[in-house]
Amino acid sequence: MMHLLLFTLLPGTFGIGFFALALALARSLRRDGGKVVRKVALPWGALYGALWSLAPGFFSELLHTPGEAATVVLAGSLSGATVASLLVPVLEGGGPWRLGFALLALPIGAGTFGFLISWLHWGIMRATGTHYRFVMQVVEAPGYRFGPCEAARDYAVFSFLPPLILAFLPLMVLTVWHLRRLIFRHLAKLPV
Repeated sequence: MMHLLLFTLLPGTFGIGFFALALALARSLRRDGGKVVRKVALPWGALYGALWSLAPGFFSELLHTPGEAATVVLAGSLSGATVASLLVPVLEGGGPWRLGFALLALPIGAGTFGFLISWLHWGIMRATGTHYRFVMQVVEAPGYRFGPCEAARDYAVFSFLPPLILAFLPLMVLTVWHLRRLIFRHLAKLPV
């Protein structure tokens, strides 16, 4: 029953959270010209994302071939930079309600990873003909099965499964805390 509830409620929460964070990011970019995003969120987010990509790479067995491992790290870096950029306006301010938005970092990051890796695998299949997991070869036309939205939903939901959340939640809190620390260190250097 719990899994059914997660599969129906989490995708909507994912979309609403992503939209709310994107609006907050737009306000933040106007305020400081995007300096925090460019100098802190993008590089550190890409590094965080590359490290976080090892979890789905390991659990989903996506690290077997060098090409597939490279797509995992690239998708992780891109999703990490995206989530870190979206979190900048949330982490710049204070207040207990902001913790709720920060907790959305895990499903948003996992969903973004699933969406991006699907598209990367599709691009590789179109360019080289090599099929990886997210673009499955099938006999019927068009010759492959491709579902980036399903992959995004599945990764977002699976990030909250009971055995995984016990490991992922403390790591997510540590990652968000460190990013917030870096943002405040950078903001302290800016002239008032």
